[in-house]
Amino acid sequence: MIALSRPSFLQQRLETTQPFVVVGNQLYEIHTSERLSKNRLHFLDKDHPLVEAGQLSSHERSFLDANRTSLERAAMQILIDKKREINGISAGISDLERAIQGDAAEKFVVDNAGTYYLSMQDPRIVHPGRARKQLSATEIPELRMRPFDSLLSSLYSEPLLFRTLGDKVLCAFGEVFSLQEGVSSTEYVCLGDRSYALSHVGSLRQKSQSYLAELDRALAFLVEANIENYSAVFQMLDYRRNLLQSANTGRRQVTDPITNTTFEIRNGISFENRNTYESYLTLHPFIIRKNGESYLFQQVTLRSDFSVSGNEFRLLHKPRIDEPGQYRHPFVYDSNEICYNVGIDRFRNEGVTFEGLPLRTFEDKERATILVVQNLDIARKVLQQGCIGDALHPVRFLNRSNFSHEYLMARMADLSKIGVFEN
Repeated sequence: MIALSRPSFLQQRLETTQPFVVVGNQLYEIHTSERLSKNRLHFLDKDHPLVEAGQLSSHERSFLDANRTSLERAAMQILIDKKREINGISAGISDLERAIQGDAAEKFVVDNAGTYYLSMQDPRIVHPGRARKQLSATEIPELRMRPFDSLLSSLYSEPLLFRTLGDKVLCAFGEVFSLQEGVSSTEYVCLGDRSYALSHVGSLRQKSQSYLAELDRALAFLVEANIENYSAVFQMLDYRRNLLQSANTGRRQVTDPITNTTFEIRNGISFENRNTYESYLTLHPFIIRKNGESYLFQQVTLRSDFSVSGNEFRLLHKPRIDEPGQYRHPFVYDSNEICYNVGIDRFRNEGVTFEGLPLRTFEDKERATILVVQNLDIARKVLQQGCIGDALHPVRFLNRSNFSHEYLMARMADLSKIGVFEN
């Protein structure tokens, strides 16, 4: 809390134990020398005359004036803390940016391939490359301060004492009572022709602490409001931090709900300073629908390996079926080799190469990562969408004669729970 040089109005009343009544903004005090009038407090079987003692807001202003130096010092500390908070976030963002930039090539490919695979299916997914582009298009503005003198003037307009106490209360002997009009009671306050019953609501010490807490919050709010673009700066920093954090997830296994597939990278073997990795793509049960007929194909896992040696990356082969038994599909041979269509180089057409590539720059690392997932995704599209069109050369055509079992299984399947691919 703020270190005050002078006690607040409520702290003073705690020390003197002098009862007082507040109705609206009007303060009433007990004066035993006054003759009994319509304004009185009946408490503990005695009547006490009440006299007007000024406006509550005036007492609060006097307290704020007496503590102006303390409040200015506290406001400056809050401002320093706000700047420190922003600097801390900025430093964390810089660390995240350096992590993306500085990841070793091998670590970058292995840790980020899953995120790149998800982003290939859903453009809303943020991968490191996309994060860098979005960050380069945004700048963090400098904080702009309004004149500091107006800040404390604004504090005077905040009815903190009124909000803390309430609009109708009696404070007596360290306790606080609310005033309830039209309720009969043995303890009451009379103001003119109106009578108020007393209902205990808490201690004056609690109210005093609540007031100081309200003062803390109000001053912090006003300091923040005094920074013209604080909210904009904080939101931009928060955006950059969330963007980088989402791009730094480092997931080796991910499941994509759009294609109903699971991508995974596993460590392979190492030899002659070359590390190999196994990348897998599991296609969960899916249905191909063609010419109005549906065929259910069971789960299948594809595998493709890649290697990293120093500053060189290489895809080792096209995706293969990684299943112990024969997998029946229009584009799969009896040997479980995938038919990528004679005369059509799908991989070259999509920019996939099996030659060695450098791994020196961020762009090199990103290209290698994309190739890992793109290689497997070509095989996925062959299996899930390869029957689109008529000028195709499958191993066996998709019809009831060749795939009677798959046709019957589709008729019995719950299509709402299985991915359906129109071909």
